[in-house]
Amino acid sequence: MNSAKKNESVRICNPLAGLLLLLTLWLTGGAASALAQDRTEPSVLIYINPNEYSHEVHVGYRPYFSAWISRGPMLEKAATDALKPHFSEAGLCEGNNTADVIVWLKPSLTYNPIGRYYARVRAKFYLGDGKHLGDLKATGKHDGAMGSSFVEEEVRQAYDNAMQDIARQYAADGKLHEAIRSSLAKDITKMPCAMVSMIPKP
Repeated sequence: MNSAKKNESVRICNPLAGLLLLLTLWLTGGAASALAQDRTEPSVLIYINPNEYSHEVHVGYRPYFSAWISRGPMLEKAATDALKPHFSEAGLCEGNNTADVIVWLKPSLTYNPIGRYYARVRAKFYLGDGKHLGDLKATGKHDGAMGSSFVEEEVRQAYDNAMQDIARQYAADGKLHEAIRSSLAKDITKMPCAMVSMIPKP
C-alpha cells in the first residue's frame, strides 16, 4: 500500500518537476538571449580608394634607397585582420554592399634611409547611413632594407602595426562605441559603401 502511494506521488510530482524545469530553461534562455543581444557587435566594411591599388607611390631616396609600392594590397589584409575581432563581420567594400559601420582608410608611406618604414593610416569612421563619427590615426614602424627582396612583406608589416594601433584605439573609444550602439537601435537606411568617398569632408 505504501509502495503504491509512493509511486502515485512520483507520477503526480514528475509533471510539476517538468514544468519547473521548462520554466527555468525558458527564463535562463531568455536571459542568455538578452545578454547575447547586448553583446551584438556591428558589422563593418573597409573602404580603400581604388587609386591605392592602381597608382604606385615612390618611397625612399634615389638612386639607391627607393622603391615603387602599391599601398592598397599592403593595407587591406592588415586592416581586415585588425578590425575583425571588434565586429560581428568585417570585409572589404565592393561597391554596393552595406554594413552598420564603414571605415575609410587613408594610407601614406615613407622610408628612412637608416632602414625603417613608416606606414601612416587615417581611419575615418562612418555609420552605415553616411554620418561621420570620428577619425583615428596611427603610424606603424618596421625596420627593413630597401634593397631587400622582402620589401612588400616589410611594408605589409608596417601597415599591420599601424592597424593594430587603430584597433586598440577603437576598442578604448567609449564615445565612438556609444554612437554606434545608438545607431543599431534605430532603423537607419544604409548607403552603398563606395558612396563614402562622395560625402563632403566634415
